[in-house]
Amino acid sequence: MALVVASKHKRSGIGRKLLTALEIVARDAGCTKLEVTSGAGRGDAHAFYEALGYAERPKRFVKTL
Repeated sequence: MALVVASKHKRSGIGRKLLTALEIVARDAGCTKLEVTSGAGRGDAHAFYEALGYAERPKRFVKTL
């Protein structure tokens, strides 16, 4: 799944509202953890996630088949 905010709407609070709503739905469904994947060069996105309480957990390995 992907959550994306159009460039012209960034820094307007939409991303925060989307993630807050997603967290509520996830909790109600019994989820205990959310994971966000973000490319290494996306510093602004990383700061956004950290501001919302997400912690960086490095070391993820992927193999495309």
